[in-house]
Amino acid sequence: MSLSAASSATSAAAQATTTVVAVLGGGISGLAAAYYTARRLAPLHHQSEKSEHPLRRNNTRLALFERADRLGGWIHTTRDPATGALLEHGPRSIRPKAAVGEATLDLICALGIDDQVVRVPASSPAASKRYLYDQDALVALPASLGALIGSRMGRTLLARGAAEPFRPRRPTLGASITTTTTTAGNTTTTNTAATAATAAGAVHHGELAPDQDESVHQFFARRFGGEIADSLATALCRGIYAGDARELSVNACFPFLGQAERDYGSVVMGMLRAKSPKRTAEHPAFVSSFRGVSMISFREGLKTLPCALESHLESAAGVRLARSTAVSSLKLVPDGIELQTIGKDGSTATHAEHVISSLQPGALIKVLEQSTSASDSGNAALQRAIAKLREMSSVNVVTATMVFAAKDFRLPVTGFGYLVPIRQPSSVIGVIFDSCVFDMHQGSELVKITVSWSGLTEVWPVTGKLLLNSSHSLVFFWRFAHQAMMGGSSYSAELDQAVRNGADAVCDLALRDIFVQLGVAPVKPLSQHVRFLENCIPQPTVGHVSRVNNIRSELKTAFGHRLHLAGAAFGGVSVNDCMASAHTVSEHVLAALSSIPRPQ
Repeated sequence: MSLSAASSATSAAAQATTTVVAVLGGGISGLAAAYYTARRLAPLHHQSEKSEHPLRRNNTRLALFERADRLGGWIHTTRDPATGALLEHGPRSIRPKAAVGEATLDLICALGIDDQVVRVPASSPAASKRYLYDQDALVALPASLGALIGSRMGRTLLARGAAEPFRPRRPTLGASITTTTTTAGNTTTTNTAATAATAAGAVHHGELAPDQDESVHQFFARRFGGEIADSLATALCRGIYAGDARELSVNACFPFLGQAERDYGSVVMGMLRAKSPKRTAEHPAFVSSFRGVSMISFREGLKTLPCALESHLESAAGVRLARSTAVSSLKLVPDGIELQTIGKDGSTATHAEHVISSLQPGALIKVLEQSTSASDSGNAALQRAIAKLREMSSVNVVTATMVFAAKDFRLPVTGFGYLVPIRQPSSVIGVIFDSCVFDMHQGSELVKITVSWSGLTEVWPVTGKLLLNSSHSLVFFWRFAHQAMMGGSSYSAELDQAVRNGADAVCDLALRDIFVQLGVAPVKPLSQHVRFLENCIPQPTVGHVSRVNNIRSELKTAFGHRLHLAGAAFGGVSVNDCMASAHTVSEHVLAALSSIPRPQ
């Protein structure tokens, strides 16, 4: 369906005022939630006229509301008009690993875009070669036993890994620990309550309390020592979350690490013994063909996935996609939730039996501030949820992409790219060699570099709608955060000023650091593009898991178990995590609709 036809269809459907399920937000989480829900509702839509099913009184079974005129959220792919290189302005790859990765593969096959997938084998340099820029040099992360033994970092990792199983596990809050003291020949046995402060280092084999959390840096320092925490842990958190390992939650960011310690007393032993959860693939032949594949994209970039979801939803009966339509408030009513929406044609009220929100916390707060429950206790719960949502934060990211002629610029190493630990006095936090990863996205005559910075909202100027593109690519991340998160780095003011001065200044700063860190001569790019992404990466800080559980519980009270949360802030930041979160929430909604059969 063309965009004009879709707009006409949306306008015509705007007269509908009731729906079974409403989805807030048209990013990858919202699209996936809408797809999974509509797919299960579809058979019942055709039977609704001759049954007492909730669909009987609705001419729409699912409505999705997106305030922008484009669906897909942060996944956004374009072509560089100057060079023809494919440009990713958000996520750029998917890992087809574990249960969540297999679920994504099943979805890709169901959408009929399996023939458009491009694969990066695990044996390729892009998958096997990764680096840190530490102590003013590129250091290869060991990918084999020989590499472990042959490098300083490898020997450190090997030694710390070998010692880790013998380190005491973290004690449980409130657990009873027995200590024995001998004084003047008399033996005294004392039971004391263990806390993180009083019993650090004590061996205890109970489970952690659900709300007991610690930072990623604290966990790595406790299990592997300060050197690994300062180098590898901080670099990982910068690369994945553009965040600070000293503030991010280990339970939220790397839940399997804490679980390994709780189950086996050791991260290393847990990793060796743990088994991945089994799932039954819907398309087993297709899924199994990705064994030995490290990451995937599509011939025309990652936008292929949200575009396919959008296309399927547009062609589905009883589904309405309301673009350029923002939800301003929710109100609990006796048989559902009333949504107030604002679109091109003004304000409209829509009744839904269940609502799935994939909005980021800041946007959700704005909606909830104008919302009401049906009782004083419900409104009190709503206010408590808003207060907890305010504790959540996201970072802004600036991306700068440069395209070079390969004859003028050559990468000194091949691989996925490199990360920069927080202890390194550099504004760069990470670099991805895009053209090494997906070389089919640009010609061999081009070299693409993408540079990214991140920081807190208050330090960002309102300059944002710039765009920078790329082709043999390095992706650089700079952090604008306040001094505590930068460890007192002097670069934050310099970066702040560059952003205020505009795209050219940002690119000049990027190029300066690129050439120094890679040790190559300065070269002028063929094209350069800068883009500002506001609040794009949620920061799951310490206490995040219990915070999210609390928010969900309060919103259930406020909206009678009819408002459900999905999205990166509530279920993980990767594309796989977003879609898995959407699927889980969709199943909860479908189960709540009593006449919908539960999955076997």
